[in-house]
Amino acid sequence: MRYITIFFQSIYALLFPFGRAKVRPTLATENTESCFRQIRTVSKRAIGVNAQHEPRTLNSFFSDSEIKVEPKVQETGSGNTADGKVKIPESKKSQNGFSIAKAYGSQGFDKVVPWLIKHLIPAASNGVLFGQSQSYKTFFLVYIACCIATNRMFSGLPTRHGLVFIIAAEGSNGISKRIRAWELQNGCTVGEKLIVIPHSVFPSDNNQRNCLINEIDTESKRQATPVALIIFDTFSQCSNGIGENEAGAVSKYLQSCKSIGEPFGATVLNVHHTKKDSNDFRGSSTIVSNVDFLVSMKRHREKKYSTKLDLEKMKEGSTNFQWDLHLDCIEIDAVDEEGENLNTLCVTQIELHHLDDSTINKHDVKKLQYKIDADWIVGHLKQYQDRWLTLNELGHAMSKELSIPVDAALKVRLDRAKKHLDNTKVISKRRNGKEVCICLIETTPELECIDNK
Repeated sequence: MRYITIFFQSIYALLFPFGRAKVRPTLATENTESCFRQIRTVSKRAIGVNAQHEPRTLNSFFSDSEIKVEPKVQETGSGNTADGKVKIPESKKSQNGFSIAKAYGSQGFDKVVPWLIKHLIPAASNGVLFGQSQSYKTFFLVYIACCIATNRMFSGLPTRHGLVFIIAAEGSNGISKRIRAWELQNGCTVGEKLIVIPHSVFPSDNNQRNCLINEIDTESKRQATPVALIIFDTFSQCSNGIGENEAGAVSKYLQSCKSIGEPFGATVLNVHHTKKDSNDFRGSSTIVSNVDFLVSMKRHREKKYSTKLDLEKMKEGSTNFQWDLHLDCIEIDAVDEEGENLNTLCVTQIELHHLDDSTINKHDVKKLQYKIDADWIVGHLKQYQDRWLTLNELGHAMSKELSIPVDAALKVRLDRAKKHLDNTKVISKRRNGKEVCICLIETTPELECIDNK
């Protein structure tokens, strides 16, 4: 027996001269099978194979099946195999943990789009709410935040319950009064589910972004409640002074906001303003392509304390919905320095309208009016290829042909159409005294004195 043991030890020394471990010398009285097991275990460690469930025979020691490593697979619910399962190799992760997600064919077509507020705000998304100053944007935000935090319906539409964070960088002094007015109006307390941060946070700053993510994570774990909505009020106060007309900077800012909500499956909403004397949002048009939904607010001038809510973009839903919001003055249980009760506005009534196709078509034509006017200007300029025309002349010609009055609204229409033609390099423009003159680029005549009578 001792000679047999020495024989196998010699074979092992020849096969694995640089093994990680050495075979313990065995006594002549030990079992030969024990010696076989020890040699197999040490050899497997040397070649990096798991040593569990070792075979009991000497022939299996040299078997390829013992050292073959099968790739990990994951199963999906569709395919052309007999049992409807397709084995797909897992994507390999890079050193920094990045991996590629894949879908084959129409996989996921039946996925239901989750809503934070039905038809209005999708869950786990990135959006922008914009409107003119004093269009009651903050009052609307307080209303939806309180509904989500208290698991209440929004005008009969279901909401998804969760924590709401409001970064109140603008008008933080009055937001607590507006929340209190909502509580008194609805007869309930919001509590800790609505968290207000009364200062700016810059998502594009790595330190501030990570600090905000950690704070959100801490609150979510402490309250054992998922995060539903994160509001940045406003875009201007939280964008750290970026150029709003710079497409790259705006895109980077919105992506930074999105990265805050993604770990929690939360929706991120930025509040933005419109251009001066316009209903279009301020800044680069890349905002539209970088968000999942876009909502506009416009105050009803003919109705006191009333505003309108329109869906400008809904990536995974319909835009055929519109809301009218009515506000009332609510007295809260607090007093000022002179002991008089304080009051603030609060949304008290919401009307939902479903827009039909005819209304939608009129709305689209109105938004594209500047393109229609631009086409008319091009056609009119072609009739006067040998001269420059002033905006005053174009206005009177348009008024006569289309039977519309010469007023400030017509001047705005002409100005928008002129800007569109100038940006698309269709016209040339020059100034002759106080008048702006334009002509088609392809037929630019010499500038002459123009009679503006």
